[in-house]
Amino acid sequence: MRDHDTRTARELIAALLAAEAELRAARCTADLDRLTALIRTKRSILRELRRRLHRSSVA
Repeated sequence: MRDHDTRTARELIAALLAAEAELRAARCTADLDRLTALIRTKRSILRELRRRLHRSSVA
């Protein structure tokens, strides 16, 4: 998900919290496609946050 590239760290954290909340709610359902999409979104956001953290520690 490249749309995370233009977001600030605070926006990414807010998006991560929102994805986690959605994921918690979706776990009660049997919609595996929705769960998969939410997990991928969460992983993508975490990957971007780690990338930015690494980039800022190297610079």
